[in-house]
Amino acid sequence: MDYSVAIINCNNRDFLPECIDSVLKQTIPPKEFLIVDNFSSDGSREYISNVKSAMKILMNDNNIGFAAAGNQVINETTGDYILILNADIILKHNYIEELDKFIQDSIGILSGKLLNMTNKNLVDSTGQFLSKGLCPLERGYNEVDTGKFNTPQYVFSGCGAASLYNRKMLHSVKINEEYFDESFFSYCEDLDIGWRAQLFGWKAFYVPTAFAYHARGASSDLKTRKKPFLNKKLALKPLELQSHIIINRYLVLIKNCSLTIFFQQFPYVFFREVETLLYVLFFVPTIIPNLIKKLSLSGKAFKARQFIFKRRDKLRPVSTISEYIL
Repeated sequence: MDYSVAIINCNNRDFLPECIDSVLKQTIPPKEFLIVDNFSSDGSREYISNVKSAMKILMNDNNIGFAAAGNQVINETTGDYILILNADIILKHNYIEELDKFIQDSIGILSGKLLNMTNKNLVDSTGQFLSKGLCPLERGYNEVDTGKFNTPQYVFSGCGAASLYNRKMLHSVKINEEYFDESFFSYCEDLDIGWRAQLFGWKAFYVPTAFAYHARGASSDLKTRKKPFLNKKLALKPLELQSHIIINRYLVLIKNCSLTIFFQQFPYVFFREVETLLYVLFFVPTIIPNLIKKLSLSGKAFKARQFIFKRRDKLRPVSTISEYIL
């Protein structure tokens, strides 16, 4: 199998040794191994510089975000497939070997079973779907791994923490030289590229025998904030990222969601928006200026939508997309 691996890091020094080691121990070695550091300040850069392995290192002079770094590594590698990893991931030694068993020309994204790094009995993700309110949904998140998700199957997209991307798919969904939309900075870029891939006829596939462990982060300042009863998952994220999470979902919908699906799900979407509005107003009003600033990105999203829906004759039917709404 011809594939490259890239780790995107920003202040995850504690996880880097095991993440790098898990790549080096893959039963099918990568053609290329690249690590990008987004201007870390926790000792990551010093550690990476001293790692004695055959990997290419890119040190960014500022934090350009996960999406832009993802585009960097796609452009810097040549494998037919590219495994893009968060630094807080540890792969089982045969992760790629198991994904390789299910590679097909029509599959653009493959992902495995991600488990919680702290409590390995808990699921982190078994593939990405859409919630009824058209939010990204990591299937099985925080559920006990009882074997419920042990069937290989098509999914909507893969969790961006450890997905294998088909380079042909990446080139086919590229818009203005961007594979991942750099407007997103971080969060929802995996849903966006997965949705676009679905629209252009590609499939995503989940392989339950490919295991990885993910240390999904929570905010360290939650103790100092009001305890929210709304949007509890969002509240776990650092304040500086919450505006990205909220607005990026809107950008995904502007770019990819057909009016048919939007109105089909409108009652759920409406309830979700009311919940988000109340959460922002009563619990985190300080992020409102950032929300307003990021809304300026909607112009780029509408232009991307025009590009996507000009290919309407090639788009997958609404019924196919609807299959992935849980």
